[in-house]
Amino acid sequence: HQQVILDCDVAELYGVETRDINKSVKNNPEKFPDGYIFDLDEKEKKELVEITYQRMLQEISNLSGYYKTNEIKNKNIGILSENRYEYITVYLSAVFDNVIAPIDKEMTGDNLTELIEKFDVEVLFCTDKTMDTVQDAHLSDTLQIINIDDEYQRIMEMEYSIEQFLEENKEVDKDKFSVLAFTSGTTG
Repeated sequence: HQQVILDCDVAELYGVETRDINKSVKNNPEKFPDGYIFDLDEKEKKELVEITYQRMLQEISNLSGYYKTNEIKNKNIGILSENRYEYITVYLSAVFDNVIAPIDKEMTGDNLTELIEKFDVEVLFCTDKTMDTVQDAHLSDTLQIINIDDEYQRIMEMEYSIEQFLEENKEVDKDKFSVLAFTSGTTG
């Protein structure tokens, strides 16, 4: 499933009319890459799922609890995934206590091996779609690989306390809050 934001939601976010957003997109196509903007047909509109802030917060809390129970806190975590909702929740739940390395989904196996070693990644989140790259890489046996497509539903059944998650993360240690930005286009 692909995550989208609707023109009406963008308009609400910026405090403008929906027609103004659509007009800006139409008048400035060079600012939007191919596939960035698309129209949904009626069938696709019916398939959209609205996710509330409360649900997202619960899922982030559940993932945080999963990290604790599986000793994933305070580790270097790589996320190799296409853009999707689960990527966002894995990222947001991990960023407070771990070093995060978002990894370009187009990366080759050899480049993945190099990046994992360079950033001392200890835990790698991937998906069914990125598993071929993981299998093509020459990774250490000590690297913990978690397939989001296999584990996410089970993790969501944990029901970790939102209040406890918020309490544990109310003060962010800026020295621990780290994100390593690296894509296939990064040269140094």
